[in-house]
Amino acid sequence: MSRLSSVSVLILAGAALGALACSNTTSSNGNGQPTPVVHELPATQETAIPVTVAAGQRVEITTAGQVNTNPDGPVEGCDLWTDADGLPSCVYVTSSPECHGLPFMALIGRVDADYFLVGTAFDSTFADACQLDLLVNDWVHADNDGTFTISVLVH
Repeated sequence: MSRLSSVSVLILAGAALGALACSNTTSSNGNGQPTPVVHELPATQETAIPVTVAAGQRVEITTAGQVNTNPDGPVEGCDLWTDADGLPSCVYVTSSPECHGLPFMALIGRVDADYFLVGTAFDSTFADACQLDLLVNDWVHADNDGTFTISVLVH
């Protein structure tokens, strides 16, 4: 294989990898318009859903579904079904550093070490490129139930 062919193959392979890295955030409807990508996030899932964001991109997220930390649990105000806005009056919000001061069982975002509420609706433009991680605000996931359906549009 000639040197030029090798470079072409590497460039094509790099382009394919780049497309894969960003394929979890936005797709096209065939008319060049971005369409949201839908993710399922079971409340039992400990790993975050990663979303790649380029500098200056707008991220719009809508979330449906309900989750529960412990359907048979005894903690008043915490062991309840909730939507992605979570349970702001749960005692864990102020007593557990793992909640980051955000509503318990909410859909939250993480960029580096910064945590923030995503909830049922989120719309923000990111100044810098980053990986936005989406996760359920809990530190023990094995006893959870339910699923969030998350629609993510990055453009």
